[in-house]
Amino acid sequence: SGLYGASGNAIDHEGNLLQANFYGDSITKIDRKGQSQPFATSGLSGPVGIAINKQTGDVFVANCRGQSISKIAKDGTVSSFAKSDLFNCPNGVAFDGEGNLYVVNYRDNKMLKIDSQGAVALFTTISAKGLGHLCFNQKDRFYVTASQSHEIYEVMLDGTARRILGNGQRGIVDGADKKARLSFPNGIVKHPWSQRLYINEFVNETPSSLPRRAIVREIILAADQP
Repeated sequence: SGLYGASGNAIDHEGNLLQANFYGDSITKIDRKGQSQPFATSGLSGPVGIAINKQTGDVFVANCRGQSISKIAKDGTVSSFAKSDLFNCPNGVAFDGEGNLYVVNYRDNKMLKIDSQGAVALFTTISAKGLGHLCFNQKDRFYVTASQSHEIYEVMLDGTARRILGNGQRGIVDGADKKARLSFPNGIVKHPWSQRLYINEFVNETPSSLPRRAIVREIILAADQP
């Protein structure tokens, strides 16, 4: 498959899947027919989350081991975009509607904001433990997986964070609000036209247990959560 420790991914402007290879320090491009080819093969260190700038098509990658954000041009050329002591295994990345990049750390509870020049600042803190990934609803808020505390959070553009699902206890229990139990929720995406989120969860004893087993669950948002 050409994949080695597949982690974060994103769809580019041409409909190709860009897949990060955490252990391979690379990005693989997979077209709509399932054909894969190397996209970026140097300059990355533990790549995880991928976000694509809609205006330029540039690709931004969070390097967990490298404690940095890389920028990848359309031809696969990798350059450094942001470095900061605030990074602590940067994991998930997503853009807001104004072109600002947001990152969540896997090894702490910080959500960071990065401007167009690569300046990094603390945006907010979420939950009490490490975070997974995040997505933007294309309007006014993010949804963030709190992987280590088994919760989902809503984060507004003013930095206000609110838990919307999970009670901090691990499990696989459907239900609303605190009645639901999650198991290391990690990836998250919002349906583009409906009030639904999709998350993947690890159902092993720990996220690193082998063989890894994962499930995908659907979350139906309340009417006040566009």
